[in-house]
Amino acid sequence: MVEKRLSALRKVTSRFGVTVPAEGSYNTAYDIWCEKHAYEIMLWVNWAGKMGPITTHYDDAGQPIPDVANVAVGGHTWNIYKGSNGANEVFSFLRTSPATAGEVDVKAILDWIHAQGWFAKHGDVLLDEVQFGWEIADSPGGLDFAVTDFAVEVK
Repeated sequence: MVEKRLSALRKVTSRFGVTVPAEGSYNTAYDIWCEKHAYEIMLWVNWAGKMGPITTHYDDAGQPIPDVANVAVGGHTWNIYKGSNGANEVFSFLRTSPATAGEVDVKAILDWIHAQGWFAKHGDVLLDEVQFGWEIADSPGGLDFAVTDFAVEVK
């Protein structure tokens, strides 16, 4: 639990390392919660199979269309999707290329979202939690997933 307002945060960074299978259907992602879970920010660092972001824009083939494409922020380049899961607003940042290790400047991403006006309902949002793991939709035969490195620094 972080429980600090965006304006009070000087630094929020994280590093990650994972091993993932070559098959299956999953995403490896950060789940960042703000304003008592009013906002969910997902940072997809890699994915496989039939996983897709929550969005309101799809092409004729049913593929998600980013609200903003090729944004360099937080140390990575992302395609960004906006949507809702019915309980909260969801901002999904999908890396433009998969990674199994790296560092993320979470504060820079939160500042970017704020600058877009996407936290308009709450303004100076409260950062609740920074989580990391998988959403697994299919793991034939029981595939192996492992976290080899994870840390979050908040100042």
